Amino acid sequence: IQIINYEGRPLCTVRFGGLRTEYLNQQVLSVCRDVVALVEPSSPKQIRVFDVHTGRAIGQPIPHRLDIVRIALNQQGTGADRKIAILDKNKDLYLTKAMQADRTEKLGAMVDSFAWNDSTDMLIALSDEKLVIFIFPSV
Repeated sequence: IQIINYEGRPLCTVRFGGLRTEYLNQQVLSVCRDVVALVEPSSPKQIRVFDVHTGRAIGQPIPHRLDIVRIALNQQGTGADRKIAILDKNKDLYLTKAMQADRTEKLGAMVDSFAWNDSTDMLIALSDEKLVIFIFPSV
């Protein structure tokens, strides 16, 4: 996976054993200004996080109990503040830190869709036909 900035210059190339790019799409890959996160294609219960400038893995893969359907990184903050929202096959929405996934919090059940706000640290979800807004979700 080659990461290119807005000016068209390559920033890095993300590589690891078992990477199959044909299984990657917008649901299982998320990019922000300092990290890239993707659901591992060979093991859909794990998320790998990479530094966007070097292409190196950050920490160990983040494990989850069930197959992951969708992920999204928040766009605000940096480093230790970076969070990943995870939607699994049971339609449960979880939140964990991207750099140090020591704890995972369940935010909701029966979630059809979710999205981070790009200018503030808010998460919105469509859960059980209701619109739910998490003003400042944290783990």
